Amino acid sequence: SLKILHLDFPPLHRIPEDFHVGTLKEFHINKPSWVKANPHFRRTIYHKSSFPLTKGIMKLIQDFDSILPGLYPEGFDELKNIKLMRCENVKSLVNTLELDAMLISNVIGPMKTSGKFFSQLEEMDLSYMDRLEFLWDSPHQYISFCNLVTIKVTNCDSLLKLFPLSVAQELVNLRTLDVSRCKNLEVVISAGDEETGGSEIELVEHIVLPLTRIRIIKLPNLKSFYSGHSTIKYPSFDVLFLYECHSMKKWSYGESHIPNIQFEREERSYSINDYITLQREEKMPGGSLTETRQAFNLLVRGHAFTFSAFY
Repeated sequence: SLKILHLDFPPLHRIPEDFHVGTLKEFHINKPSWVKANPHFRRTIYHKSSFPLTKGIMKLIQDFDSILPGLYPEGFDELKNIKLMRCENVKSLVNTLELDAMLISNVIGPMKTSGKFFSQLEEMDLSYMDRLEFLWDSPHQYISFCNLVTIKVTNCDSLLKLFPLSVAQELVNLRTLDVSRCKNLEVVISAGDEETGGSEIELVEHIVLPLTRIRIIKLPNLKSFYSGHSTIKYPSFDVLFLYECHSMKKWSYGESHIPNIQFEREERSYSINDYITLQREEKMPGGSLTETRQAFNLLVRGHAFTFSAFY
């Protein structure tokens, strides 16, 4: 009947090889010296399937370069939260090309899930993933993030783009997007499948994103939120934090409909693209462009507030 187990000791090899976690919903493995120095962080494994925590599994967790198909044998039927920190070898959350190859060759046997992988996932938190290049590269018949509500990505310096528009269209329940301190990130939503080296450009006239809150902090190479020309509607978007994105020139290259946020300056309303351009063009007396500090006056749900943006 044990549901939650916390282990505070460094050597994982001391866990018996026949140890099973069949009833556990949360399994925390902490390295005491590290946790003592950083008490607000925690190395955590959340798992709901039953598997022996053997040396082979532990080595797999340390060495895998993607969650899927890297950890395919463990199943993902009820996985609701993913939190990865300092996984040095992980290059992608999902390697769809490798998964396809393994399924076609039947290397991993028949499907072990009753539905699509990650279909119950609600929260994703990735931090200090130095080799992470993208989250997932394209839609896939066996993958669904239809219940994903929150994405948080921070200090992932190999990321150039978060995901393509084709993937963004499938995030029908995504409400919060938080991206910060990824020094090489150039765009959040890309126009095509550049992540896989292709040249295909998405030709989508209109798309609706359910996001309510976007936080974009300290992305020095960010050029735009969306790099394509499609019209995007944000019917529920009402909170925006934009801070220290010195290279940002536009929000997108198409139209952006954001009815719940008004970008105003001296009683004049602007589109989000025009407002970003205005902020970049204006300079504080005696200051450089990157030192310019302006206040955004936003009207959110009828209530005015200000926040600072640096360009």
